[in-house]
Amino acid sequence: MDLPVDEHHVFERLSAANLEEAALLAVDVLGGDSPVHAHLHADIALARKAARIEHAHFVEEGLSVVARDRSTSRLVGFRFARDYASYYGFVGRSIVALCHALDRRRIHARLLLPRRIRELAPWIVATDAMHRCWRDDVFGGSLPRPGKVVLLHGGGVARSAERRGLLVRMTEVSERLACERGFERAVVICTGARSQALLRDRMGYRPRVEIAYDEMRFQRERPFVGIRNPRTDAPEHCAMLLDRELVPR
Repeated sequence: MDLPVDEHHVFERLSAANLEEAALLAVDVLGGDSPVHAHLHADIALARKAARIEHAHFVEEGLSVVARDRSTSRLVGFRFARDYASYYGFVGRSIVALCHALDRRRIHARLLLPRRIRELAPWIVATDAMHRCWRDDVFGGSLPRPGKVVLLHGGGVARSAERRGLLVRMTEVSERLACERGFERAVVICTGARSQALLRDRMGYRPRVEIAYDEMRFQRERPFVGIRNPRTDAPEHCAMLLDRELVPR
């Protein structure tokens, strides 16, 4: 599949050549715009180091897309995507299990978990609960087979490229890549009301699981009480898992 080019942007697959730039852009965008990362005070410098390793797996699967500004040649957008089955492979399940053990105070965080995972453990536990509810409903509790479900794992746009419909375009391109390889469904978790509305109202994604931030618990506490949008300071109310059957748009 040839990726599109428009008046302002060139779309590229995530690759070894653009991985470093894409990882830095993703961390900077999510660090400034993600309610969860801001609320948990995630260390951005540490996230940059982790992103280079994590996103290398996205390169191998060829489902992720980045956008480059034609006038400056800089990356200004990203949509990461991965086979759901491989994301929830041995390593993914092990990390989730460790976070649940930490939640139940069965392990000491400093003994086993890297700092990056410790920071995000409350969110990992919460999102795992959402994924379990979704899998129970759609797959009877089982993991989907490889090559059937694509997980949209993160997307964002640099502030200089906002209000161009860029995130929608990148998501559509990623969906097309997945469709051509036989994927049948896309799933995503959105942390903020703006991204939830974009996928639900403009792209036809169906809300499947919602968890109010005030109800999320970790180590018998409620770590997300009072969570707000870091850009508007408006309160955020819930995290939402959405999905869509993949048919050519």
